Amino acid sequence: KLGFKHVLPKLTNSPNKQDADKALAAWFASDDRSSADRVVLYLSGHGTEDQGVFYFHFRDAQRPTNFSGSLSGDAVASIMARSPIGEFVVILDACFSGSGVLNMAEVLARKYSLSRIQRSYGLISASRPKEKALDHAFAQALLDTLTNPPASFSTVTPHLEVAELCRHVKDRMRKPEIFQEPVPSGYGFCTVIPNPLFSAANALNVNADMRYFSGRKNTLKQIEEWLTAKSVEQQVCVVTGSAGAGKSMLLAKVASSKRFPGFDLMKSARNQTLPDLSSEL
Repeated sequence: KLGFKHVLPKLTNSPNKQDADKALAAWFASDDRSSADRVVLYLSGHGTEDQGVFYFHFRDAQRPTNFSGSLSGDAVASIMARSPIGEFVVILDACFSGSGVLNMAEVLARKYSLSRIQRSYGLISASRPKEKALDHAFAQALLDTLTNPPASFSTVTPHLEVAELCRHVKDRMRKPEIFQEPVPSGYGFCTVIPNPLFSAANALNVNADMRYFSGRKNTLKQIEEWLTAKSVEQQVCVVTGSAGAGKSMLLAKVASSKRFPGFDLMKSARNQTLPDLSSEL
């Protein structure tokens, strides 16, 4: 329904740890993967937390758990970090999965920092680090949010920000019998989850009308900090992203801000080389 192609169907039938690990590692490292890929990995099942480390259990996991049939959040993050895919969202629907999000965020930040790769990604857990998850509670709330989206979703941005999606899923989970809360994390504006309310006509007509602007608070903060920085080493700010990610709207928001009345230049780099841009600037 969201336009994704279902891959690795065998993993939906309760695989063991070895088969799942091998299939995931091979698919994500395949030469068929590229920076144009946008991927959602949804892991649903049993999970535990041991000394701050999250483990996702497969069919052969033993009790008491010795983790031989389990995959840690760190291991999942390593698989994603080695892949050439452009952007991804990992959803952990299990007990204590908030620990998994924290583990993955730490590993991904470290690995991407060492490789100097700038890649947008999103992480969502069905529960907080020390919290059990009720069967189907998160999945149903996520499905309800995407199939019956709230009116507050923007109609001019084609994708949903992970944190914004998580907020609305959390609202749908506010029921007496549900005690868990989803936890979001990630980097950048991830253009993976499609916005069901997106209207191309509205996007064309909105121009710089900021009444329709929502989300992207972290990215706005980064640009505003760059504008107010006194360091002479930060002379250029380059905003990149996939087509339709909202780059123009983001810069229009910054340019229209009353905090920066002297900000009157926005330069599009579309179809231009670095020498072209340098000479014009």
